[in-house]
Amino acid sequence: MLFLRFLPRRQPFFYLYILTFGAFSVGYGLMVKNAGLFDFRPWFYPVFAYLTFLGWWSFGTWLFLKTSPLAKNEP
Repeated sequence: MLFLRFLPRRQPFFYLYILTFGAFSVGYGLMVKNAGLFDFRPWFYPVFAYLTFLGWWSFGTWLFLKTSPLAKNEP
């Protein structure tokens, strides 16, 4: 997964990285909606969707950092 491959090690960039991927996820959802690939409820986008994606990316990152031996390798 490219998200975890390029995960920064420094704290300020780490949090900015997760926030940015949440925004990219909302943007991707809007793009595929405009392409007519799926439809969603108007109340879901953009605020609730952003919080949902932010939770998913945060949980995935936390799980990776706690369980993966790749996260413990220092460059």
